[in-house]
Amino acid sequence: MKKKILASILAVATLSTCAFTAVACSEKDKTEQAGTSLTQTMTGGGMQISESQGNGIKLMSATLLATEYEDYGISPLAENAYTLTATITPSDAANHGVDWTLTWSNPSSSWASGKTVTDYVTVVASGSSSKIATVSCLQPFGTQIIITATSQDNPTVKATCSVDYAQKVTSAALNIGNINVNFGGSTEIKYEVCPTVNGAGGTINANVTTSSVYTIAEAFTKTVTFKQPSDTEQWFNMKDLYPTGIGFADSAVTNWHGKEYYFDYTHDMKNWVIMQRAGDVCFDDLTTSEIIEYMSNITCPNLCTVTLTLTGTHNTYTYSSQLVCTGYTNNTPVNALALDVNGYVF
Repeated sequence: MKKKILASILAVATLSTCAFTAVACSEKDKTEQAGTSLTQTMTGGGMQISESQGNGIKLMSATLLATEYEDYGISPLAENAYTLTATITPSDAANHGVDWTLTWSNPSSSWASGKTVTDYVTVVASGSSSKIATVSCLQPFGTQIIITATSQDNPTVKATCSVDYAQKVTSAALNIGNINVNFGGSTEIKYEVCPTVNGAGGTINANVTTSSVYTIAEAFTKTVTFKQPSDTEQWFNMKDLYPTGIGFADSAVTNWHGKEYYFDYTHDMKNWVIMQRAGDVCFDDLTTSEIIEYMSNITCPNLCTVTLTLTGTHNTYTYSSQLVCTGYTNNTPVNALALDVNGYVF
């Protein structure tokens, strides 16, 4: 009598993360305008595989990294991929073979009707053991897919797991009021030195576009952060002196999205303090001309890295840009005019 095939599963998911490096101001390049290619990154992926259900076989899933695709014979064009493993017990069962199939959960749905499931997702037995299969997502799909693993020893013993496509972000933009943030590079900033004029900036707002084809809708939380380099020698400085009290360095603010920020004297610069042994330089005690003297001698332009993070249930995206100060504006209005004499007699 053939032994019955049983299986057990542990679900494991691994995600890759990416990081960026902020621009440093060395002695060599302090006077040069800083810029860097800060990579837009995503963790997670569109295709999601659920826990399995069945009457004797269960499945273990694990995310594959893009660097592993070639080893598993997966197309480099695949959006993301998993391995599925049927763990058979007892270990000495006569036949460990498994057959894998794919179907639409609702083939007659308005989206799936007339479409071939393998144009969107493939499942292929890997190597010499049919207990392991690779699942690849080729493109977004709008109807849930069902993967079925069937025992070759006993076709009544099988397990299924559903495959969904989580909505993805297709583009994102960030504005600090009238400043368009340049994701993937540097964003140039100039401070307004006049105490009575608002500088560049305003309400911080992110605009996000999401994919129209999916089976799981995502509601993305928007988080905007400013971060200075950990090394104070790489901070924004003038005359080789860096000011403290810059507004974006306020650690009490964990999310700037929806808040206002202006790069000017009234909202920011008046709180700057340059600490020195000879006496602190408080910018609210300086005249506009004295502030201009400092802003005309920028020795490290790096202000901070601004990062937009979009967090969903299944996907997380980050977009970053380096803010660099390229100088100042002075829009002090004329409020009086006088002549040095009252009149002439010819």
